[in-house]
Amino acid sequence: MAGCGSEVERIVEQTVEQNYKIDPTARVSIRNTDGSIRIYGADTPEIKLQAVKKAYSKDRLDKIVIDVGAQPSSISIDTIYPPKPKTWAGRSFRHRGLRDRGSAVMHHLTAGIVEWRNAH
Repeated sequence: MAGCGSEVERIVEQTVEQNYKIDPTARVSIRNTDGSIRIYGADTPEIKLQAVKKAYSKDRLDKIVIDVGAQPSSISIDTIYPPKPKTWAGRSFRHRGLRDRGSAVMHHLTAGIVEWRNAH
């Protein structure tokens, strides 16, 4: 079938991994508007971040930024996505788990002591 498995249809991904030293009482702030977030507790004085970026093209993947600000008392993780192409406006489609997104990031954190507080 023409077009099957073409460059346009493939999902590309990249994994970003970093370790950050934190205090046991450090505050964790995460902003990710598209994708999943998993947090695991561990008995260590650090946070291990694994972010899996996924997109429909290498160009779009390269434009996804994982901005991390880390200090011993706090860490903030902000995922910044490029704007969606105008050709997607008003369309709804589903493709290999990305649904309407064009890109997504899954964050996996392993942290010392995890205390979850809902900001709402």
